Amino acid sequence: EQLDRFDESRAELEAKKTFVNTMRVETLDKFYNRKLNRVQLSTSSSWAPHRKSRREVHSRYETFDGSMDEKPRKELRKVFTDKVLSSDREAIRQIAKRVQNEETWREVFKRMEQERRADLRADLQHRQAHVDRLMMLS
Repeated sequence: EQLDRFDESRAELEAKKTFVNTMRVETLDKFYNRKLNRVQLSTSSSWAPHRKSRREVHSRYETFDGSMDEKPRKELRKVFTDKVLSSDREAIRQIAKRVQNEETWREVFKRMEQERRADLRADLQHRQAHVDRLMMLS
């Protein structure tokens, strides 16, 4: 029972950690974007509002690539060169490999804990049976 409660509290703690980290990243991103906008406005000699990106128009476009239409295509070509794109692909492969490795080890650890718990329960039952036999004999 204590192990079950421990597992539940661990899962709850993980969920809270994930939520806090997500909110922190979103807040930092929002503040950084505000800072960039202020810097761009202060350095521009003549200011005209650019067209709104799709993700500002509707929350449906709040995706990883939803901000790609904020810059003109010509600017994006300067940023996303072949070298950059190939490096990104390699980085994504490495990140995916590391995440998969972590998931594999997490599963292995979970399986080990389940086996340990089963061993503890079997040992407890064995000891209880032994004590019961001793009680019957005495």
